[in-house]
Amino acid sequence: MLTFALRNLFVLLLLPVIASASQPPSLPVSLSWVRSEAIEGTSNRWYRVGFELKPEDASRFTATLASDATCTLYVNGQRVLKHETFDVNGGEIKAKSFDVTELIRSGRNLVAVEISSTAATAWCGFELASVAGGNAMPPLKGNWKHSIARPPVGWQQTDFNDRDWAEVSAAPDDQLPTYSIVRSSELKDAVRPPATDRTVFHFVDGDHVVLLGSTFFEREQQFGHLEAALVGTLGDRRVTFRNLGWDADTVFAESRGIFDAPAQGYLRMIEHVRAEEPSVIIVCYGQNDALTSGRTTEAFQTQYRKLLDDLQTTGASIVLMSPHPLFPAPKPLPSPARFNQKIAGFAAVVQKIAEERRFPFVDMMTGFEEALTTHDWNLEAKFSGLTPDRKEHPELWNAAVSRWTENGIHFQDRGYRVAGLETRNRLLPQTAGAASVVIDPASKNVMTRFAEVRNVVWGDAASKSLEFEVKVAALSAFPSTLVIRGIDANGIRVKVQDCDQHIEPTNHQFENTAPNEVKFLIPAGVQYDQLVRTIIRKNELYFHRWRPQNITYLFGFRKHEQGNNAVEIAQFDPFIQKLEAEIHQLQKPQWRQIKVTLP
Repeated sequence: MLTFALRNLFVLLLLPVIASASQPPSLPVSLSWVRSEAIEGTSNRWYRVGFELKPEDASRFTATLASDATCTLYVNGQRVLKHETFDVNGGEIKAKSFDVTELIRSGRNLVAVEISSTAATAWCGFELASVAGGNAMPPLKGNWKHSIARPPVGWQQTDFNDRDWAEVSAAPDDQLPTYSIVRSSELKDAVRPPATDRTVFHFVDGDHVVLLGSTFFEREQQFGHLEAALVGTLGDRRVTFRNLGWDADTVFAESRGIFDAPAQGYLRMIEHVRAEEPSVIIVCYGQNDALTSGRTTEAFQTQYRKLLDDLQTTGASIVLMSPHPLFPAPKPLPSPARFNQKIAGFAAVVQKIAEERRFPFVDMMTGFEEALTTHDWNLEAKFSGLTPDRKEHPELWNAAVSRWTENGIHFQDRGYRVAGLETRNRLLPQTAGAASVVIDPASKNVMTRFAEVRNVVWGDAASKSLEFEVKVAALSAFPSTLVIRGIDANGIRVKVQDCDQHIEPTNHQFENTAPNEVKFLIPAGVQYDQLVRTIIRKNELYFHRWRPQNITYLFGFRKHEQGNNAVEIAQFDPFIQKLEAEIHQLQKPQWRQIKVTLP
């Protein structure tokens, strides 16, 4: 059997006010010790302790850890230390100290430690100390619990149900370690700040992106176009996305409580974001807050700031998106667009906060409907390059708008195609527009925009053909344009290798085409469709991982019935990673062979 010893389950020291923020307290270290003994070759052990705290009177909290093993430390779901060893010299261990002030909260807190050691016995000591400005605070009270079997996902989070974990028993003084603790002169930040300057936002290789918001993000999982529009610009960079959207949610997490109050759902949300360890968080709230009866912009602003304060503890770069407007619905449905003025007020709050905190801001209100209409018509060959005049042809305008949503509120597939592209254009500075290739056979000249051309083979007078390969700068749902100059449209034929049929010229009555110039629209092709399908499948598996349908039985108050099946949740990970590897390959635009037969 494993035996455990722990003295003074938690010690809260009253420390003098520290003059320098970069220096930890210089008092002797008094640690609470955990002693574990390996059984049957087990090298990893897991420990948790929860405690209530009212930190209003404390100006600062520091956490100190020392061990003769390898440790991973979590404070309220935030990983502070990852698989780190400690300098052990004879009978001395050099401790590591962290400023955890931003992680400590009023109410329930949790410390979790994973100890890894091949030795028969391992020791780990922990101390949480406060600087309380002269007001003594009572010792923290809590019972450590442990698991010798690998726990299911979420074990390091406050909301995890650990009722079946065994309590750690205190040991006599004569069984405590004899190590002498050396306190480091360095007080580290609990979370390493991001090294990437994203004043002008861009993705970097290795980014892990969390999408946090309400309906716009959650429904996107079913269609995949927003993520496809973003990854289609990445080339060879590996960037992963995790969609944590929740329908009808607000900054108060009012949709996430499940069987608990919104405050519990909010805590659960923050700790789940922390568990993802994101490098980028894209936040999109405000629409449902604006539609909530009695919700003021002042209340929204206060809670939004609290949300961002909690998210900033992850060290991730944060991007703020405004809510998007609602659209006219086909009759006899009442038009949701009547709420847009109120939504715009909440969007202005988001913009104000983004400017104050110098966060990148994506404006989804200003000119959004006009931009989507332009993209919508560009999806069809006969309308490419045109946008209906709203005043002269309101029926055409409304016909385009009505195709984006089910009811004026919820985007469907076509809506996410156009909204995904416009979101990309407003988020990324290096916007890649619709690709175009202009060819002049007479001068044998090729001009490109947002595309590359290679292996051009000019046919002779007898063959009357032209062959080349083209690759767009960014993978997109939207067609590319091919223009051939100095050629009569009659009899010209274009064949794309991955398309079944010849591409027909666009209808000239809708085009401002120059004389002796023929325009073709090259479809996005099968690669984009494959990318979208793979993203949708990845999102589906991840959704089942973090929001399993039987979550109450796996992790909640009915865990005693089916909790043993919670280990299966982590089994989604290999499948998700496999799909992400496929996405990485599909996001790279491929060369496409095109053959033109001249008249």
